[in-house]
Amino acid sequence: MLETVTVTLKMDSTVLHCIFCSQPLKPPVFKCKGNHLACGRCLSELPGNRCHRCVEPRGFEHDPAMDAVVSAATVECPHSSCGSLVAYHQHSIQVHKLPPYNTTKVFEVLVPGSPCLRIIAEGEDGAVFVLIIGVLGSTSTTIVSTVCVRAAACVWPLYTAKMWANGPASCSLAHSRSRADTVNVSLEASSCALPGDVAFDELTSFLSVPPLQVLGGPSKLLRFYIRIEKENN
Repeated sequence: MLETVTVTLKMDSTVLHCIFCSQPLKPPVFKCKGNHLACGRCLSELPGNRCHRCVEPRGFEHDPAMDAVVSAATVECPHSSCGSLVAYHQHSIQVHKLPPYNTTKVFEVLVPGSPCLRIIAEGEDGAVFVLIIGVLGSTSTTIVSTVCVRAAACVWPLYTAKMWANGPASCSLAHSRSRADTVNVSLEASSCALPGDVAFDELTSFLSVPPLQVLGGPSKLLRFYIRIEKENN
């Protein structure tokens, strides 16, 4: 068995930064044929998954070697009382705060005419959660789901997404107070290595929101809640 040796290197820190957002890279890392490195968040927002920094736009591919590099790069924790080493891509955040799990978030989104992706959360373990929303065929039913974008080799931890939406309040003759109808779902967040791998037509677990649950008017505003829970064992 090879012995692990830790070495200290000095280098330009921007080498470990995304070329688009200039933030520290974290797995999964993607590289185009022009050797430009991008994070999953920026890649999900690039039209056609193409690098526009290249003279001739080229597609990105997952780079496992860079995953290993950015995972191994560490710096001292910014909290003076800690003294531990943390991953470089976490050095600028308050790593001692609770992770972004088990917290209910509220979103208001416009129901699009075609499926779209939106970044909704980032985990401290490199996971990026992408919201998928679109209208199902001619039924006018809105479909909402979430996918965890991370390195293909990562199968743990598992994440559960709980989503629900409240419709406009309606009055019942049997009750003096107005009430709102609710639709909800609890699903295991599926994983993929590339945001572009998410196929709306192939989703098997999702929140199904009927037309009456979407606020009226030309805006077609959908207000819903999502809670991402992380398995601990």
